[in-house]
Amino acid sequence: MERNPVAKDIYTILSHRVEVVITDVDPEEMTPHVGCDSLTTCYIDDRITEQIEAGSTSGHFTDYPDVILPGGRKATVEVKGYWRIVPDFDLWRRIFLWSYNRSVEQSLNEEMFRETYGNHTGSHYYDKWRGFGGSIEKMAGYFSNDHDAGQKFMAMVMTQVVRYEQEFERHRVWRRRGQHSSNNHDHSNQEPVPVPAPAPDSDPTQHRQHPEPE
Repeated sequence: MERNPVAKDIYTILSHRVEVVITDVDPEEMTPHVGCDSLTTCYIDDRITEQIEAGSTSGHFTDYPDVILPGGRKATVEVKGYWRIVPDFDLWRRIFLWSYNRSVEQSLNEEMFRETYGNHTGSHYYDKWRGFGGSIEKMAGYFSNDHDAGQKFMAMVMTQVVRYEQEFERHRVWRRRGQHSSNNHDHSNQEPVPVPAPAPDSDPTQHRQHPEPE
């Protein structure tokens, strides 16, 4: 049976939400005096940061912090536990709003892949992207343990996500102004605003609008 954690907390490291969990304390009688704030700043700031930069999303640790006991005395204890990056819902929400609603211009294109990975490899990855129907999940599975290639792919995605959000905001401002001016002008002859076509890597019959970004 898995033991209850001694303590756990959430930290922000390199823009990631990182859960740190302490599972064991030695000597055990020191457990009531140990919390995640007992961990050395060096451990949080340096060791986990280095592991994340190396591509890790989780790991185990052993640390030797000093804890303050009643009366102000200090004691060094051995602390063991693990850490893991907690998926950020808001980030995924932004990515999937783009994925569902992107137009042809807002999607990933071959030129972006070639600029990111080089001509030959970029064209290869673009063919995979098209073959997977523009699926972010399938591309992530294809990259598997190639963290560098996967990170470059996500950088491309986030570039397009930001562009989509900026264009959406501009359109929303324009729409609000149009609604305001419609109270004073006759727009009966105004041409309708064209609806962006689905991305070429998606199924047009499945392309639908989802909740708008806030």
